[in-house]
Amino acid sequence: MSAVSQSVNPPRVRQRPNVQELPAPKRDPLWLRSFLLLQHASAAIAVGSAAAALGMYGWTVYAPHQWNQEFRNLDKLQRYERHLTATNETLKHNFAVRSETPSSGFVPPDPSKSIFLPPNPAISPSQEVAPPHQPTSQPLSVRGPLAY
Repeated sequence: MSAVSQSVNPPRVRQRPNVQELPAPKRDPLWLRSFLLLQHASAAIAVGSAAAALGMYGWTVYAPHQWNQEFRNLDKLQRYERHLTATNETLKHNFAVRSETPSSGFVPPDPSKSIFLPPNPAISPSQEVAPPHQPTSQPLSVRGPLAY
């Protein structure tokens, strides 16, 4: 074992030369610090302006797109309403025509078989409920989008 321990060289201690301390860094001049502050502030304002511009652009594209989509939906619903009204009137007319034939089983109205209900008690004007405002239904004359 002693042969193995003798073959290992002892570590050498290296002597360091004297290291001088560097002088403390000088502070940047006031004008340079002012320009750096101005650069950071203008970069933040530029990023904020770009974000606002993209938001405004997105809104100007998105809002008319939504409006056009809702306008098409309104137009479609109005067509369905007209179709349902026409179908309803056709059915009423067909029922009226069928009721006039003798084989329909309908009996002409007889006043002796009428049911009369007693009148409701009078409502004072303070208790009277105003009917809700019904807007006049005028069809829209515009058939295309109003915005791009």
